[in-house]
Amino acid sequence: MNQPQMDVAYVASLASLRLTDEEVKRFSADLANVLDYVNQLQKYDVDKVEPMYHPLPAWDVMREDNPEQGLAVEVALSNAPRQSASQILVPKVVESA
Repeated sequence: MNQPQMDVAYVASLASLRLTDEEVKRFSADLANVLDYVNQLQKYDVDKVEPMYHPLPAWDVMREDNPEQGLAVEVALSNAPRQSASQILVPKVVESA
């Protein structure tokens, strides 16, 4: 058994997954492809490349917080199937409450 097959079988056992021999072979081939790609990346000199946290420049994308008038109670409740005392009635979901 080659190394990727052992890795796939080991990780599957850690995750309590039962894989067939065919699945182990298929996932081993996928893992081998990923490892080959990573090995290709190792040939590039990245010593002078500054680490990045995101592949694109990031800046504050938050909009300004401007308070606005909310919906009127009647409008907010207009699509509610059940309502009482200006509140939406929903089924009880917690039995022990």
